[in-house]
Amino acid sequence: MPLPPTNGFIYATTAETTETLNSFVPPSMQDIYNNWGVFAMHSTADEYYDNISLAPDRDPYKTWVYDATLDSIKQTYNSDYYNGFVSKEKLDYYTHEVTLTSPTNDDDMIGVVIAHTYNATEGKNYVLSATCTYGGTFHRKILGISYNRNEWTVAVRDYDIVNTSPNSGEGYWAGKRIRVKVERQGDYIRVLGTKWNSDVYEPASEMIVDLNSDPRLAVFKGKQSYGYCNASQANSYYQNIVLTGGADYKTIVDAQSGKVYKYINNQWVETGLTAQDVFGYPREVTNPETGKIFYITENSIILLN
Repeated sequence: MPLPPTNGFIYATTAETTETLNSFVPPSMQDIYNNWGVFAMHSTADEYYDNISLAPDRDPYKTWVYDATLDSIKQTYNSDYYNGFVSKEKLDYYTHEVTLTSPTNDDDMIGVVIAHTYNATEGKNYVLSATCTYGGTFHRKILGISYNRNEWTVAVRDYDIVNTSPNSGEGYWAGKRIRVKVERQGDYIRVLGTKWNSDVYEPASEMIVDLNSDPRLAVFKGKQSYGYCNASQANSYYQNIVLTGGADYKTIVDAQSGKVYKYINNQWVETGLTAQDVFGYPREVTNPETGKIFYITENSIILLN
């Protein structure tokens, strides 16, 4: 059976590959901060800006910052708005793992955006997210999958990772952490969480959402942005991020020669690997820069368009 489609920096000719090797530097976390989109849901209106430099100089946009010491994006402000930071790359097959934490003595929401789209005609954000609180007002359970629009949240499903979910005011993040894994396979989404201060996923926390199961969820079908979200939790951190299924910016594949290059110690190095080693097979791979689609078989790389 074919593997799920994925993104990758694969080029049809050696000339294209050489041009990219001579000009492309993989983005840093600082670059991601500079270039990702930002959204907020106010009580009367939704907003979305294509990058943070275009957003107003106010909460909750300019309160997103890049922390160079921790190499992490964080939301510094105890915002009144549900808000988020979302990718330019759009995916519908991926695995995304992240540790959520805050040093602040507050009990509200930090989350992972599973899928986001902005409808400019309606002026509305549509967000599917896996969100965590320590019993605060923005979510009653420790981990939940929520559908968010021009209102706060409509729970798709909640799971209490600990035996008893604390009521609002009974507990705080205060340095506690939780790790969340989102696995998306097209229309099917699986979310797992750990217990507090653990890196071991709790099998009983498993939540599965079928985008065909609820008409509200149809808007999330197809490739969507992913990212991070927050509501009323100052100093929300997103750390130890692992994303598979998206484009690996540190790998370039030359379909003509079959060579694979990795970005190591600030330079591109030929690895001796093959496209099959990098992507597996059979698999369809889309270059997010050029839009060209390749099909990887056991012994060949076929340009589909």
